[in-house]
Amino acid sequence: MTMTNKLYTDSNTVTYLFNYALDHGIAFETTYDLHKDTPSCSVPSKRKMVINLNTNNEEELPFQISHEIGHILNKDFGKQFYCGESSSSPVEVKASRTGIKILADYYFYDVPKEDWNIDNFMLYYCIPVSYKDWVINYLATK
Repeated sequence: MTMTNKLYTDSNTVTYLFNYALDHGIAFETTYDLHKDTPSCSVPSKRKMVINLNTNNEEELPFQISHEIGHILNKDFGKQFYCGESSSSPVEVKASRTGIKILADYYFYDVPKEDWNIDNFMLYYCIPVSYKDWVINYLATK
């Protein structure tokens, strides 16, 4: 999979996430053709997501992708649009948590536990600070 040079974010993580999606039977389309304010979205019933690469916040892209994967893995109903930190709906929170699990499992895979830095992880993937306690609890189970 080739990512264009325009893509700011860590291409290894993005490649991992798209391969993760494919490995889990999730189709996706990436595009630069949407408006910068158009959110990425998923349709869990069709196991497909559309990722808007023409975003104002390229550094959030890995979290957006993992969040949309989360909707599909969680078998959420209807079309789901990425809304970042602006939603506290249980469906959005659960999708974010599923996405964070995917990112954490990737990020910390080869890192010894004594070297884990949750703040760096959250900063690197633009994970909202409101999830910090949840991330700490999740990683404590690893």
